[in-house]
Amino acid sequence: MRNDDDLRAESPAAGTSVDREAYARLSAGIDYSLSNGTYLYAEYHFNGAGADDPALYNLVATTPAYTDGAVYLLGRHYFIPGLSWPVTPLWTVTASALLSFSDGSWMLAPLVDYNVSENFYLSAGGFAGFGQRPLADPMVAAAPASPFFAGTAPTILRSEFGTYPDTFYASLRYYF
Repeated sequence: MRNDDDLRAESPAAGTSVDREAYARLSAGIDYSLSNGTYLYAEYHFNGAGADDPALYNLVATTPAYTDGAVYLLGRHYFIPGLSWPVTPLWTVTASALLSFSDGSWMLAPLVDYNVSENFYLSAGGFAGFGQRPLADPMVAAAPASPFFAGTAPTILRSEFGTYPDTFYASLRYYF
């Protein structure tokens, strides 16, 4: 298994490239449904392709696990708690969070669903990231290229979800 010291030794700044293709991922969780219809869940996720040090996130993003599209989380250890609460038969409130143990950042994902009529739903939700914001990289020449941050100034990442913009959405769904 690769560790962060291996990544530092193989970084483009050291004159080599990272081309590791083998990695492990693991997810384990538990859920519980209460008698009033409230649904609770929690999950742990291990991402062997990620790094424990957020300064290495740009580097791991250049590995085949990310460039081939198989992985998107940059850290190694995550906890995902959530709940779904049927406020009324027509209204449901759902909330989940994605917490990175690798850097202490987290993302909140609230959602409200309204059942307009049979098979017809109106929803509104969002994603809000919390964590340290990235810094400009003073060593531009040493910064590895990253497909996640193409077209932007090279940065030093200090957390994963601190880099995420807040996103809000609404949807209208009809099932037939």
